[in-house]
Amino acid sequence: MLGAGTTVYVTYQSAERLYSELPETGDIKIGAVNPDWVQLSTQEAPSPPDSSIPDIVLDGQREWAVTLGGYRVTTGPTGLPVRALGGSNLDIMLYWALPHEEWPEGVSISVRPMSGGALIPDPAGEAGAILQQDASQPLHGLLSLSGESITKLDLIVDAYRIEMPIEAISAVDEIQVLLYRSVDGGFETVAEYRLEELP
Repeated sequence: MLGAGTTVYVTYQSAERLYSELPETGDIKIGAVNPDWVQLSTQEAPSPPDSSIPDIVLDGQREWAVTLGGYRVTTGPTGLPVRALGGSNLDIMLYWALPHEEWPEGVSISVRPMSGGALIPDPAGEAGAILQQDASQPLHGLLSLSGESITKLDLIVDAYRIEMPIEAISAVDEIQVLLYRSVDGGFETVAEYRLEELP
């Protein structure tokens, strides 16, 4: 049970169902721990120190309704339990601030590793496919569970994992993050971020 000042950790797949079964405990915050685990916590609960602060803090990455406050890029899996994956992976944590206290409607996210200024082809995909992970909003659509508990001071921790060969990971020198929306006949880029400082 999620009581005052407590936190529970669940997988993304089970978070929405668990949330629906929680008793009325006031506003619930939701945030990523890594690409496998998400935390549900009450307002009084502290965030885990290993995931709540970005490695790289950004200044000036501001858009009309979204601020990218920082990021963290590591190779996965981490020491925490993870889903079974067949190869190595690149874990990318994004830290969003929402000046209007909500994610802009209809705006999706695309996270794409790059090498030498070019997007990386997906060896397991169809012709022309690139390595990327997309989401309809932070936390793979789960951000709406936070309801009205989001404030201007919060950093929304948002995690992505891209499975790729180890030799491709070593060649990644930049991460492209796109915010986009669907329009007639395709997509429209709303904002673009380039994450250039990688470990």
